[in-house]
Amino acid sequence: MKRPRALLLLLLCGVSAGAGTAFAGSHEFVAEAANSSVKFTARATAHSFTGTVKKWTLTASFPGKSDVPEEATFSADIASIVTGDGKRDKEMWKWFESDKFATVEFKLKNITGEGDARVAHGDLVLHGATKTVDIPVKLERTDQTVKISGAITLDHVNFGLPKIRKMAFMTVDPKVKVEFAIAGTLK
Repeated sequence: MKRPRALLLLLLCGVSAGAGTAFAGSHEFVAEAANSSVKFTARATAHSFTGTVKKWTLTASFPGKSDVPEEATFSADIASIVTGDGKRDKEMWKWFESDKFATVEFKLKNITGEGDARVAHGDLVLHGATKTVDIPVKLERTDQTVKISGAITLDHVNFGLPKIRKMAFMTVDPKVKVEFAIAGTLK
């Protein structure tokens, strides 16, 4: 059974997400879904497949002219993850137990580094388990626009999700690469 568990992790990692109320002198980030993407790539026996998260939110606040958010939260709807194969998608949602664990969430703690060597540190909640993750990110700001991009490889087994096996020899690698590019404006 092919299930993009890493996709959920990707969504959670949606990285650099923002949540909460903006601080005084801060600008609220408004994501533009039409100019953004959150996707994952999974490897299975004899092939690979990709998936996309269709429903997600990213809230963040940026102080003054900084390109680094002071707070951020990313949330993704598990049942909105699609791979282009309806049967696989239904099995994936069942595997994720999306009826019990409907979302994946990443809560930013801080960002370290400078330029292209930045890392977002935060808590990722997937399938009811919380793990601290570090996500290499690129932050680009021009006056009132921001682009946040990055990628992380997540192992869904670390979040209590079982390995996917079908007929004893068909498996999905528990390590899934999640990539995101989120663009938006500041208010």
